Formats: sequence, structure tokens, C-alpha cells
Amino acid sequence: MNLNPFKLLDPPRKRSSVPSDYAGPGRDPLEAVPVRNELAEHREDSQSCYQIRMRVPPGPGLGARVADKFGLHKDVRVDLDSQGSFFWSQVDGSQDLRTIEGKLRQQFSLDEKESREATLLFTKSLLLRHLIQLKIDN
Repeated sequence: MNLNPFKLLDPPRKRSSVPSDYAGPGRDPLEAVPVRNELAEHREDSQSCYQIRMRVPPGPGLGARVADKFGLHKDVRVDLDSQGSFFWSQVDGSQDLRTIEGKLRQQFSLDEKESREATLLFTKSLLLRHLIQLKIDN
């Protein structure tokens, strides 16, 4: 029996379970409807581009109490270009990404590949910063 001593130090891997609302493979990502995080605030700069800012709520525990006591807050800030600002302005909780992608294509005279890539890039970027969420209808 050949034992690897380093393997004993590794924590056991958790099995990933697929959530019940998982869209599944083959589903078009542009069917999702983006919804703004209600904590996100935006303002327009001098070039008519949006700056989005959101204060991240503190988590539980001692660290949160210390941060609150000393006024240490974590903010997320994103400066959008003209295409990103247009994308953000279209996120209203009712239009799906396909509709927004079509409007982006028309507004900036992009081809389908460019507008799709831009839509997916903006969506991913805003999702990673918790500035938007996606609704998926079954």
C-alpha cells in the first residue's frame, strides 16, 4: 500500500450538487433577464458614462463589528465605457439579454459576434461584482 502523506493533509472534496433551477446544457445564456442589485448606485460622469458604486454589506462576526466601529467599509466601484453604460441603462429587470444585445448591436453598429461577446462580457463582469443577478424563466 502506497500512501501519499500530503494527501492526508488535503481536506476531502465536496461533491458538487446541481441546483434544481439549473438551466442545463444547451440553454442559451441570452435568455436570462438581468436585474440590478438594489444596493448599487450609479452616476453619470462628464463623458456621459456611468460609474457604479455599491457598499458591500459586512458579514457576520468580529471582523464586521471592528470594521463598523472604525468606519471601514468595502466598496465595489466600476467605471463603464459608452457600451457598458448603454448596457447598464438597459438593465431594468424585464428585458432579457438577447433584447439588450440587439439594442447594443443597433446602437453601436456592431456585428452579431461583437455584440454577443460584449453582452456576455458586461454580464460576467457585473455578476462577479454582485451588481446584477440573473433571472431564468423555465
